[in-house]
Amino acid sequence: MKISKGIYRAFVPVAILVIGAVLIWIGGGLKAASNGGDIGFVDVQRIMNQHKDFKDASASLEKEFARLQEQLNSEAAKLQNELNTKVKGMQDQEKIDQLRNEYAAKIKKIQGDYQSQLDKQKADVLKNIETKLDAAIASVAKEQNLQVVLKREIVLYGGKDVTDTVLKKLEANSKK
Repeated sequence: MKISKGIYRAFVPVAILVIGAVLIWIGGGLKAASNGGDIGFVDVQRIMNQHKDFKDASASLEKEFARLQEQLNSEAAKLQNELNTKVKGMQDQEKIDQLRNEYAAKIKKIQGDYQSQLDKQKADVLKNIETKLDAAIASVAKEQNLQVVLKREIVLYGGKDVTDTVLKKLEANSKK
């Protein structure tokens, strides 16, 4: 296959520009990576284990889960008693199985409703916490002139651990 001279003349400068842009971009990334002060990392799990807001949110969600679990158990027991009363003395096994399936579906729906409630509360709490954490990380990154802040789990080597500084920033913001 022959390439016409016109296409070749148009392609070569574009290819050179693209290759040059990639090399500049890679060079900038290498410069940032070689300068340890430009990349930071945060141990999010440690922050969640140590900071009061995160502990309080976790305890609140656990309480809500226990409350919903108790309600679910109560409603399931009521439905089970209702089912037992209905099937008592019934001889038609097909009808008994049909009632059991109906009650099982009711219990499953109630479980789904409670799970949805819990999921919504969890999402609301996590969104609030993530907003606070992101703001603290952004503030620390700006103060320490960090170009990138990563999660500790993905950093194999290098970088600057700013976890303690982020924790202090979160604590200071909580007192406001």
